[in-house]
Amino acid sequence: MELNLENKTIIISGSSQGIGKNIAKILLQEGCNVVINGRNKNKLNQTFKKLNTMFKRKLIAIQGDVSKYSTINKIRKATIKKWGKIDGIVANASTLKGNKNISNGSKSSNWLMKYNFEMVYNFIGNLIPYIKSKESSIIVIGSIAGIEDIGAPIYYSVYKSALSAYVKTMSRDLSKKNIRINLISPGNIFFKKSNWEKKLKENKNKIKNMIKKNVPLNKFGKPEDISVIVSILLSNKTQFITGSNFVIDGGQTRSIR
Repeated sequence: MELNLENKTIIISGSSQGIGKNIAKILLQEGCNVVINGRNKNKLNQTFKKLNTMFKRKLIAIQGDVSKYSTINKIRKATIKKWGKIDGIVANASTLKGNKNISNGSKSSNWLMKYNFEMVYNFIGNLIPYIKSKESSIIVIGSIAGIEDIGAPIYYSVYKSALSAYVKTMSRDLSKKNIRINLISPGNIFFKKSNWEKKLKENKNKIKNMIKKNVPLNKFGKPEDISVIVSILLSNKTQFITGSNFVIDGGQTRSIR
């Protein structure tokens, strides 16, 4: 299928590794101009060097935490300076890591809200005014923890659930500007240096049994499973899709949104 993504300029937050990195690679293969971002300078530089070797002049990397306006502003300025436009946004950055004492207390709630809802809200909100092209698209990467109880920390699930309400509400307002917005809710996605790799090393049998019990397809997903859907939703082949939630979890939640 010809997606007609060539020379579209796409910004991807949290793209120095894992799902975000693979999204960047797929979009570069489709001919997009891509902006990658990450908090860890070394990881981001490694990803940039690897991808830039294959896709020179189609890629820039901006280091920083997108929960901060200064980072969002830096991304916007660099993107407009190099390509003069923004055609799409992939809000992938979020985290459950970094807070070793996840609990039901207010500190955990505030931390998880900041990095799993507010960050997405502010990142997208501050870039929307600069999306001028027609057939533009915004993708939010959420989690099946926002759909059903899968044992994730309660506030993490609540704020992932809030992303669904955000996308549905924003879809109406953004449609007036010819901008589509959709949510993707991944299940268990395995990649190197992920939490799942760590958990498999700690107790392989436990994790294999969990997957067998809960995931009908009896396997982990791959970053490519998410990237393919992202690229299609960013393309002009999906002009009648907005405000939707695409669940990619091997059948774990058995739901269609």
